[in-house]
Amino acid sequence: MRKRSVEAMISKYVLVGEFHGTKECSKAFLELAMVHKVKDIALEVDRSYQKELDSYLKGKRHKLSFLAHKGPHDGRTTPALKKLIDAANKLDIRVHLVDGPAFSGPEARDEQMAKSLMKIKNRVAFLCGNVHASKIKFKGQRTCGTFLPRHQTVSYNIIPLNGGRFYNFRIGRYERNEKLYKKYKRAKLPMIIKSDTAAYDYLYLINRFTPSK
Repeated sequence: MRKRSVEAMISKYVLVGEFHGTKECSKAFLELAMVHKVKDIALEVDRSYQKELDSYLKGKRHKLSFLAHKGPHDGRTTPALKKLIDAANKLDIRVHLVDGPAFSGPEARDEQMAKSLMKIKNRVAFLCGNVHASKIKFKGQRTCGTFLPRHQTVSYNIIPLNGGRFYNFRIGRYERNEKLYKKYKRAKLPMIIKSDTAAYDYLYLINRFTPSK
């Protein structure tokens, strides 16, 4: 991986934009969290489950209700996320849930998540949908990344060079990024490169997405 700038390495907020419903994004997120040496991570899961999660992490529960699905779901809470939670716990990394009700609209929800992140005293890495990780508006709406102090925030977007598949209510196909593929197809992955858009500071390049349901 290429080295990030000193500013990026000391950023208080590390936003990692994922595509929901893949095995690879949770793994990539943990790798970036370790690169940034964070001891706190945040997940895009309703914070009303925090007490249940804390109990699970202390060994007082065997299951997490927000991971139990009886039907289709949006891919945020999958077996891959369970592996991430367990791995973080073994590394003594604290896990925070920062999402909340979305009834008041997407912009209010993103502001809510940003406020939850700002309540965490230490440096924190946040795994979230790539729109939330953007540092510029998306379709005229402010994102979580725009509500955080810009000079204290570094943002990544996870990109699969060879496309792949994902789960979001159904199995879908993620198209290959032809521009990046042509340039980096012989590169050793994973790899971090500077983003060519203002939305993200860096792109985290991996090989391919596979679905986690």
